[in-house]
Amino acid sequence: MITTIPKSINVTTIPLSGKILIEASAGTGKTFSLTILYIRLLLGITNHVKYKKGLLIKEILVVTFTEHTRAELEIRIKTYIKIFKTACIKKYSNNYVLSKLLSKITDFPKTIDILSKAENSIHELSIYTIHGFCYKILKLNKFNSELMLQNKILKHTYPLYLKISIKFWKYYFAFLSLDITSILLEYFNNPKTLLKEILPLLNKTQLISKLTKTKRKNIVQEYYILIKKIKLFKQKWANYSHLIHSEIIKTNVNKRIYTKSNLKRWINNITAWATQKQTKNFFIPSELKYFRYSFIIKKTTSEKILDDKFFKFIDTFLDSKFSLKEIFIIDASLEIKAMFMQEKIKNRYFEYDDLITFCWNMVNKNNFNISQTILKKYPVALIDEFQDTNNKQYNIFKKIYKKENLLILISDPKQAIYSFSGADITSYLQAKSNIKNQYFLDTNWRSSPKIINSINLLFSRLKNPFLTKNITFYPVKSSRINKTTKFEVNGKNQPALRFLLNKNKNISINEYKEWISITTAKYISYWISSGIKGNATITISNKVRTVNFSDIAIIVRNNLEAKTIQLELTKLNIQSLYLTSKNNIFQSKEILEILWILQAILNPNIERLLKRAMSTNIMSKNTKEIISIPNNHSYWIKLSQEFNQYLIFWNNYGILYVIQQLIINYNISNNNNLLHNFSPNIKNILYIGELLEEKSITIKNKFLLINWLKKNITQDFYLTKPKYIKPNYEKNNYIKIVSIHKSKGLEYPITIIPFATITFNKTVSTVEKICFNLNNTKIKKQKTLKIEKHKFSEDIRLLYVALTRSIIHCSIGISLAQTITQKKKIQKEKSKFKINVLRYIIQSGKNHISTKKLYTELSILKKNKNIEIISEIPNIIKKNFQIPTLNTNSQSLMHYQVSRKFNYNYNFTSYSQLKKNIKPSTMYSTLNTKKLFELNVKKKHCFENKILTPHTFPSGKIYGTLLHKILKNISFHKSINSNWLLKKLSEYNLDKRWCLILKNWMYSILYKNLDKNYNLRLSKLDSKNYIKELKFLLPIKKKLTALKLNNIFQTHQCSSLENKLCFHPIQGILSGSIDLVFLWKTKYFLVDYKSNWIGNSNQSYSQQNIKKIIKKHHYNFQLQLYSLVLHRYLKQHIKNYSFYNHFGGTYILFIRSINEIPSQNGIFYSIPNIEIIKKLEQIF
Repeated sequence: MITTIPKSINVTTIPLSGKILIEASAGTGKTFSLTILYIRLLLGITNHVKYKKGLLIKEILVVTFTEHTRAELEIRIKTYIKIFKTACIKKYSNNYVLSKLLSKITDFPKTIDILSKAENSIHELSIYTIHGFCYKILKLNKFNSELMLQNKILKHTYPLYLKISIKFWKYYFAFLSLDITSILLEYFNNPKTLLKEILPLLNKTQLISKLTKTKRKNIVQEYYILIKKIKLFKQKWANYSHLIHSEIIKTNVNKRIYTKSNLKRWINNITAWATQKQTKNFFIPSELKYFRYSFIIKKTTSEKILDDKFFKFIDTFLDSKFSLKEIFIIDASLEIKAMFMQEKIKNRYFEYDDLITFCWNMVNKNNFNISQTILKKYPVALIDEFQDTNNKQYNIFKKIYKKENLLILISDPKQAIYSFSGADITSYLQAKSNIKNQYFLDTNWRSSPKIINSINLLFSRLKNPFLTKNITFYPVKSSRINKTTKFEVNGKNQPALRFLLNKNKNISINEYKEWISITTAKYISYWISSGIKGNATITISNKVRTVNFSDIAIIVRNNLEAKTIQLELTKLNIQSLYLTSKNNIFQSKEILEILWILQAILNPNIERLLKRAMSTNIMSKNTKEIISIPNNHSYWIKLSQEFNQYLIFWNNYGILYVIQQLIINYNISNNNNLLHNFSPNIKNILYIGELLEEKSITIKNKFLLINWLKKNITQDFYLTKPKYIKPNYEKNNYIKIVSIHKSKGLEYPITIIPFATITFNKTVSTVEKICFNLNNTKIKKQKTLKIEKHKFSEDIRLLYVALTRSIIHCSIGISLAQTITQKKKIQKEKSKFKINVLRYIIQSGKNHISTKKLYTELSILKKNKNIEIISEIPNIIKKNFQIPTLNTNSQSLMHYQVSRKFNYNYNFTSYSQLKKNIKPSTMYSTLNTKKLFELNVKKKHCFENKILTPHTFPSGKIYGTLLHKILKNISFHKSINSNWLLKKLSEYNLDKRWCLILKNWMYSILYKNLDKNYNLRLSKLDSKNYIKELKFLLPIKKKLTALKLNNIFQTHQCSSLENKLCFHPIQGILSGSIDLVFLWKTKYFLVDYKSNWIGNSNQSYSQQNIKKIIKKHHYNFQLQLYSLVLHRYLKQHIKNYSFYNHFGGTYILFIRSINEIPSQNGIFYSIPNIEIIKKLEQIF
């Protein structure tokens, strides 16, 4: 470790050799400095002989961590090469740094020639993101290059993680009792909330690797251990409760707290809990804290309680951790990550971070040639945003650039805020400790002197403001060019920092949020209005202009804070845009209304669909008009004609034209008022039209197009490819709202941080504790304190980033009150870091939660002329900018009274839904854990005492699905994997003894002779000659009725239906899948597996019996539909196709009866009726 005091840097003279670390505070010209260093290397302006000749543009490697920064660096380097070339031609520059660099030039013609060549070869710039660099390096190695080509990049890991989380959730809960399940559901109510919590851990492969080596607890065993503890305590309390009152009274305890009524109530509540017959969960009465030994001692003047053993026992009991959350998170993280890795291997996926791992493995294998190849290609490297590195990334460069090889690292550890994406501040600090040449940039070129001095004052009042030894705050100087920078309103110079103070000591969080949002909105309204009148101005670089929307940015932590502030801005007619938001168009309110309208256009004579379309806010009909549709014949005819006309437009001009006509006909304006939440947004509607028009090129069938649209609406957001809504405003007519993380690197003349007093007080999550413990295994004492310190330090860095975005003015919300969330936190845990970080900084590092202390410190800050404390909104703002009231008369609200809760009734059906006469369900179904558990409990032991055979295998839809899964996944030629089969049995909570039975059963099916004449067995099929689960979609050409189908089958007695089909008329799409389609000899066959339980023996599956079942369940109708699908498929794929020559027939296999006994029981073979197929072709 090297102890180094960083020096102030001059980028034109700094020696360029070995490893160099440059720390650049916010606004100090980090990118500009990197560009100057780049030009020096290009021209050979360096003391090192190795680089005296200068480097080619392709030899200077620049690496950063985001695509946005990479693009910005590329533009800046191109620009400054051109600017410096012009300066060399003129031999003059008004830029102070460039003029210093000019003084280093001895041969101007040569320099101009080098810069001209650099401009001409600018396309060879070697600027990469860390992932782009690793990919480039891997391609240098032939083996790795081939490896990458064989794999597919997994751009978005979330969908796969979510899919696996749902699967994990299902099988994990299947083994648990309802009591444990209930406890776990209190932590996470579905797989999605679980994944949200553990995703940061899943993304840290090194930590997962460490976690696999730790000893895991069994969640069931831990549950019973904790329940036993609670039962033991209850027993002791029951034995001791009659003495507690007298023991407390004997002490000099505070009688205002321990009144007779309080004691009686507390003891009764606890005793009632302790005497409960059953203990199933970890509930502990809150009143028990009053009987802790430590609590009583604080509230009494006595040195000792007469009999303190039991009260100390209460202390020990309450200090125990009654939770299964950490065990569950660890189990989930390890299992989901393992399943994720299996999916990656199976599908040949690789992630972007895998590129770093591959690259490190390649470089780390002491392969001198590879390092030398990289070094020869890139003799120097400049790493930007180095504080966002991690150990593996740094080690790659450390391995390549050894000794005197130039490696320049540019960073600001005070802005290290991306731990959630894998950045590790600890890795940075370790790297820093091994670098001798350390510098820092000491001049802020961005902000006004007042802003700079104010931030210097805030952070310089603490010796170690960032709580980390090697993250030092160096006060920065201001640039002379910003001396005249100012913000004036009505001739009054505005302060650099304005604290908007709420003095209400008892205000709740929600009340504070409302107050600060209103205050912020009024100030913005005042500034913008004054700017329009010419009374609010900004002066930058001696240029004066009026304040407008684009000058103001509101900095928040998350989407919820953004929405809170947007609501108040909207009330004052101020448009705003949350820049961090990526709203999926498929989740917009307009998309569902467009779907309903298009469904009505395709079915203009269906009253239900027409009414629903008219109820949309796009068509804007009120309730009275909609209700009157059936009774007003002329109005009904008019609407039907209108919708028929839209269908004609759709056929002739396309779907976008239809949507444009709707906008014209219904006079939809460009409305984006948050208060009128149902007002359609014209730009969203047009964007939807564009998407549908584009999709209609590949999906020509209108019903299939509607189905595609509905699928994207109803599916989970992360399971579809998102289409993000484009911003709805012109560049300069809205207030920017941006998250702290997205604001990093950006600057705004005026900023507001409204929620600073509540944003930075998040408690440490269970996952954060796990991550910290894995990273700090050597720490044994005060772990909780160190975890909190680690989290608190990151929150201070977030505050620093937020404060340093401003050029001229920053308003910050703050409250004297201790918020509700903070109060609860203090009661639960003894923490050194129990206050909000804004308070911590203001109070000079004092962590006392004291209103008086905060007010005193604010008063001290107020003495600085650059800082203002405002606790009352000025009268001028109150007087001139009142919030407009909404017009709420009944007439104007008439069309809003229609309920927004409609079911999706688009007709997308299947054979099974038709025969059951049920409405199809298209909504994304979430897993009902409780139902799953109850089902498993019922089934778990019911076959324990029976002989295990295919006939005694559990029946029902769920177990039928299992059998179909097995048949789908097993190979027809290889042995069945017992481990895989055991896993499937465990997922369905079935006894492992079924494994051997199922294997033999499946072999019987595969080797069964289906046709003795042809010696047809599934095991003999070539893998190229069969398809499992052939999925199909059949668009319904015209309205399909049960009568129409019944008549088709009635005319052909051999295929008549015993029970008539009965279902509502439908129009749309029929979907399904055929279990097996195969080619044998020269003909094609289809197979449908049935797991129906008919009886206890093979005789129950005689031809006579199975024919009855086939008629009863309409399986003959199903076979005809499947035959239609196969017939159509073969017509498209076989030249000179003939039904009689190529269609071999259909099989229904009742698999429970199929075994080694030489019998045809359970096997139903038939050749479909070609006449019925032809008639069905007219429908589908």
